[in-house]
Amino acid sequence: MSAGKPKNLLRSSLYLLGIAIYRVGLARAVISLSKKRVRALLYHAVEEDQSNPFTNGLGVSVTPATFSANLDYFKTFYNVIPVSKLEDAELPDNPMVITFDDGYHSVYEQAAPALKSREMSACIYLISRAVRGDLVWVNLVNYVLQDDPGRTAAVLSKFPEFDNIELDGVIAYLQGAASPTQISNVYNALKKEFSELEASNLYASAKQISEMSTDGIEFGFHTADHFNLSNCSNEELVFQLDPTEVSSLITNNTFAYPFGYYNEEAIIQLKNKNYDAVMTVGNNNKQFFDKHLDRTEVFNADPAAVFAQIEVVEPIVSWLRKKLLRSPAETTAYEISAPHNAKTPH
Repeated sequence: MSAGKPKNLLRSSLYLLGIAIYRVGLARAVISLSKKRVRALLYHAVEEDQSNPFTNGLGVSVTPATFSANLDYFKTFYNVIPVSKLEDAELPDNPMVITFDDGYHSVYEQAAPALKSREMSACIYLISRAVRGDLVWVNLVNYVLQDDPGRTAAVLSKFPEFDNIELDGVIAYLQGAASPTQISNVYNALKKEFSELEASNLYASAKQISEMSTDGIEFGFHTADHFNLSNCSNEELVFQLDPTEVSSLITNNTFAYPFGYYNEEAIIQLKNKNYDAVMTVGNNNKQFFDKHLDRTEVFNADPAAVFAQIEVVEPIVSWLRKKLLRSPAETTAYEISAPHNAKTPH
């Protein structure tokens, strides 16, 4: 969802209804109708400079001002709890968890201080590759496409799968259809061509992660390389779901799917790891795995818009989707994937 009104007719209508409810002062009454529902929020980067070529165009960044406005709205209407408290027998009314995927440095720089000043917790989901200082494939590809499209196109021309794919569709293809081996081959070729490119301060360091831990920020696991799990073989899933490299930094027993994608085998392997919660994106993923927790992405500073999204649009769409979805036993692995918008991979 962009910062403005949703384009989908149903969502747009519900969004306007939610705005109206907030404007007439009924927000608290509506929120109280589902006071035991856990609201889960998803962010990625919190950047003052929205032109960062590693993230620009991916739909993953909000400004510090927007994030602070969101926190003020949350503090007024909800009880923000640590993700590790989700398994508690008794939760406060109107519980909410705040999460971040990928472990960007901007979260350490901008979001963590804003959370600390309001005495709020959040959970950051770490990618092993990023923690050790290597570029994650989506950030590298996004950068080179913007930095030098000509050089990038020359590298991609060596791969037949890109013969009929325009440059603006490369990331969507890699996210949605490519195997880990294909992505790694493209990554290595681009890394060789753009040998001067480094991760710099794109991701939080282990030292910064430890510092945030002392301030009440929690950390979960987000795979080894941030591949679409529904395109991984069983053997690849074993590697991607192994948190050993970052285990010393992880502080709770939760996991988040890259891009929101998963399949039946991923669920099986995660069940065997006994996670307390597994973070998704979208609606009604819980019916495929009782540990799933759906998260909503917010990009708008206006509290009326945020209320409309998380209290009107998403709950009603979720209810409708529940009525339309088949049972897990009748659903293929491909169909139970819950991706982000393919044009704006996260």
